[in-house]
Amino acid sequence: MVSDHEKKGLIMKRERRFQIARVSDRIVMVHNARESSSSQRRMEGKGERERERALVPNAGIRRLESHLVDMAEAAPAVPSNELLEWPKKDKRRFLHVVYRVGDLDRTIKYAYRRETFQEEKYSNAFLGFGPEESNFVVELTYNYGVDKYDIGTGFGHFAIATPDVSNHNTVKYFGTLFECGDMVSSSHVQVYKLVEDIKAKGGIITREPGPVKGGKTVIAFAKDPDGYLFELIQRGPTPEPLCQVMLRVGDLDRSIKFYEKALGMKLLKKTDRPEQKYTIAMMGYADEYETTVLELTYNYGVTEYTKGNAYGQVAISTDDVYKSAEVVNLVTQELGGQITRQPGPIPGLNTKITAFLDPDGWKTVLVDNEDFLKELEKFWCYAEFVRFGDTEHDIVKKRGRVW
Repeated sequence: MVSDHEKKGLIMKRERRFQIARVSDRIVMVHNARESSSSQRRMEGKGERERERALVPNAGIRRLESHLVDMAEAAPAVPSNELLEWPKKDKRRFLHVVYRVGDLDRTIKYAYRRETFQEEKYSNAFLGFGPEESNFVVELTYNYGVDKYDIGTGFGHFAIATPDVSNHNTVKYFGTLFECGDMVSSSHVQVYKLVEDIKAKGGIITREPGPVKGGKTVIAFAKDPDGYLFELIQRGPTPEPLCQVMLRVGDLDRSIKFYEKALGMKLLKKTDRPEQKYTIAMMGYADEYETTVLELTYNYGVTEYTKGNAYGQVAISTDDVYKSAEVVNLVTQELGGQITRQPGPIPGLNTKITAFLDPDGWKTVLVDNEDFLKELEKFWCYAEFVRFGDTEHDIVKKRGRVW
């Protein structure tokens, strides 16, 4: 009789064998793709049996498959429970959020760094309230010749925590004037003043400043030139002014489980608003007043949303993209979603990443911590740091040859 321990070992061995078999399948697919056109020509006029024989991988491929399976059976399999603990031990933080714009210069005047890829026909601009190595930033993408995108109904908004205006440290953000400084009182003046500045610059205010329903926090909503909404939140000094990314989901409990298990996030807060018929969950790696968080919103009775083609993805750091991808693959089998890019280096950059979709189709990219910092070092070898508040003259002097 087979013991429970032996059964568990057989199951893990079988799972490992299946994973390697999928890799070998991809090898066969590549081999067949390369030979497809010539094979079709050779098979013309042949009988059914000969055509079947021609589709069988050659001996070299079969030997490789056999070798991979042998390796899988010999290698110790990592138990699922142990693997699922990895995201909680990993060193993770939100790096940046990507979205597409129709006019890069109109959307953002001052960026930390800007990259142009002539062959791929797109440009990127990175913008935030602090250095990329320690702050969450926005990555704006402009695809040549595309001047308009569909935001869809699923994307909600970004949020910016606005401190007091007493220091009058003026910065430009998305073509509008924002004031930064230290919080000196509980006065609401910062949000109201900020809204007036946005209006003066031609910005669109979609919600006038005022307390949230059932609370005291003062908020307002502004729309940027491409139609993205920004929530302005009254808040004291914070290390992450760009503090939220809000996405709508069709099953909140499923989404919470997914981000907890696949990405190691914590459920920081869950708020139900039956009067307004929605529930929100704040997911992140630290308190929402200390770092950027993901705000997941469920509207009663709504299970599906359109994604559009404007919002891109959130990037999160990891110490091991390969192990992280294994975890995601395991969780997607239980809760849904799929890996869209297998872990490995980006050609030309060598930064290791993996990408996947959650059960609602929202994309996340995991980026290797060390590779990310090396990528930034390469860039800053050619350009000095550009900060919000720099004058046009300052920026021209700092841009250097990469801008």
